[in-house]
Amino acid sequence: MEDHLAGLGISGTAAGRGTVIRPESRWYQPLATTPRHLFVPRWWTKARESDSEEVWKLRDGASDTEAWLRDV
Repeated sequence: MEDHLAGLGISGTAAGRGTVIRPESRWYQPLATTPRHLFVPRWWTKARESDSEEVWKLRDGASDTEAWLRDV
């Protein structure tokens, strides 16, 4: 995994902390200029059922753009 991440310009520790790409990486400019919500078209969020049970709900960005831009 470390080798794969290094090839993309991402260090293993940086990937775990959420730091993205080193500026010298060829991926830096495309990632820095692409809106992040385009990378995450669908995602899971926790929700409460009517009986207060916590469940996972699949969210779809194209169906709910306001939530897409807020959550991602």
